Amino acid sequence: MDSLRSLRFYRDKYPEVNDIVFVKVEKIEKDIGVHVKLVEYGNIDGIIYAKDVSKNRIRSLFQLFHAGHYKVVVVNSVDAQTGYVDLSLAQVKPEDISVCEDRFQKAMTVQSITNYVATKMDVDFEELCEKVTWPLYDKYGHAYDAFKKAIVDPSVFDEFGLDNRLKTELVGYIVKRLELSDPVVEAKVSVQSVGFDGIGDVKKALKAAEAVSNEDASVKIYWDGAPIYRVVVSRTKAAAGMELARKAMDATKDAIESMEGGSFSVIEDPKPFY
Repeated sequence: MDSLRSLRFYRDKYPEVNDIVFVKVEKIEKDIGVHVKLVEYGNIDGIIYAKDVSKNRIRSLFQLFHAGHYKVVVVNSVDAQTGYVDLSLAQVKPEDISVCEDRFQKAMTVQSITNYVATKMDVDFEELCEKVTWPLYDKYGHAYDAFKKAIVDPSVFDEFGLDNRLKTELVGYIVKRLELSDPVVEAKVSVQSVGFDGIGDVKKALKAAEAVSNEDASVKIYWDGAPIYRVVVSRTKAAAGMELARKAMDATKDAIESMEGGSFSVIEDPKPFY
């Protein structure tokens, strides 16, 4: 997966000012800022200066950032000569996060499919992007949407002049990945407690979520920066995964709200990622 992230997702080498982008935290420098990689743009370097981390005062950058974690940020400026990108976390709106994460997950799927076909057919990956996937982004808004359409209408690719073997392989693998694959279902919740044993109460509530796992699918909880947690249901049918995610969220809500000082809220409803 990391090898895919070293390849540029889109036609443009750099994002535009005010674009919302997905980054991976590389290094945190106290009182200076956070060094990141822009995953969608071939892992080019970016920085979030301390002043652009939050509109509120924070004690330490280490409260919000951890190396290896991912964040959604806004582009402040781009230095075309050095390729360095100045970013802001403070300007990100709650609704920006889900939109960016959804776009990123879809783009990762497009990358995976394109890379697989290019490798199997001995075609240069970037040439295939230039010929097919990047024009699809231009025409459909997202190449993923074009790939989904191609499942029932392969003529989506007719305009690109692909030879029959390449087109057949591409459509066949799209069908295999998008029509038959089961998604991962994810949701985001806020779980916190100001009670006497607040941390312990939160841990108990999160364990209640994982306890709803069954033989068909498991529920895992991942910390996403206190008090936010991701509820992740392993690959299963979308409807079943959505239902299990909601059960896990309900179990967490019931558990934390039964304890003094506990509170729960939904940040993002369950949704499938193929």
